[in-house]
Amino acid sequence: MRIQDMENVTLSIYDAKDQLKRHVYGRSLEAFAAGDAARDVIRTTEQLEAHRAYLRTKFIENIGGLPPMDTPLHARVSGMVRGDGFRSKR
Repeated sequence: MRIQDMENVTLSIYDAKDQLKRHVYGRSLEAFAAGDAARDVIRTTEQLEAHRAYLRTKFIENIGGLPPMDTPLHARVSGMVRGDGFRSKR
């Protein structure tokens, strides 16, 4: 390689320092755009209710579900925390 050829070489070093932040930001922008697009097609009350039900179902699915509603709680007080103007049982 001649000296003149080396003058035209550019180094491309990838900076990985902010890679995760850029990835999360990019995914967030995609998710926001998808949410905007989903809301833009809603024209009727029925479509709105269907979208609301879908969001609720996906939310509950993503948090691992809800506990059964017929389970007795059998709560018992094990102590009291007192603060300035409040108290809380634990």
